Amino acid sequence: MPLSTTIELSGVALHRDGRRVLDGLHATFRSGEVTALTGPNGSGKSTVLDAIAGVVPWSAGRVTGLPADVAYVPQSVPPTALPLTVRDAVAMGRWRARPWWRPSTRRDRSVVEAQLERLAVADLADRSFDRLSGGQRQRALVALGLAQEAAVLLVDEPTAGVDAASAALVVAALAEEARGGVVVVHAAHDPVAVAAADALVALGQPSASPACS
Repeated sequence: MPLSTTIELSGVALHRDGRRVLDGLHATFRSGEVTALTGPNGSGKSTVLDAIAGVVPWSAGRVTGLPADVAYVPQSVPPTALPLTVRDAVAMGRWRARPWWRPSTRRDRSVVEAQLERLAVADLADRSFDRLSGGQRQRALVALGLAQEAAVLLVDEPTAGVDAASAALVVAALAEEARGGVVVVHAAHDPVAVAAADALVALGQPSASPACS
């Protein structure tokens, strides 16, 4: 089980493409909780995830408690970006635990198979990733993120454009991961995903502080 983690953002600002996206953001993300970032398009949800993941720098403010052990599932990946089988794509999540050129261990293979089952894509394991439907692809990407076994799991729009069954599987997997002590943060428009979160951070408002759901 990951160590207890509390990430604090105090008055942070973020820029993207030369434009200030957020200013004066205060938020807390805790292990054991699923936190949903909400707000209109352009409010900075994806930018916050990118900053936590280290993809974009913090422009101002203070960030404490952020571990280096972060897994990030983007909103979408073009099918051709992963010209692999579903099993091979999910196995990429184990690269953080060992150099990619080294053979996978028994534990690596066990983790991959467990996540394939968890997200109901085990029957698709030998199918090419670029032949998956949108819902299947999203479940496979979440399985890839879970396979990393990171202390922090970030997911951008985990249920966007997927059917109800896929959405329910993803939401349940994120909740289970949080119960295991992981910090889970996702950006969401989907009311079902938002309602299932333990805490909310509303962006694009005068005060973007977390409020428990």
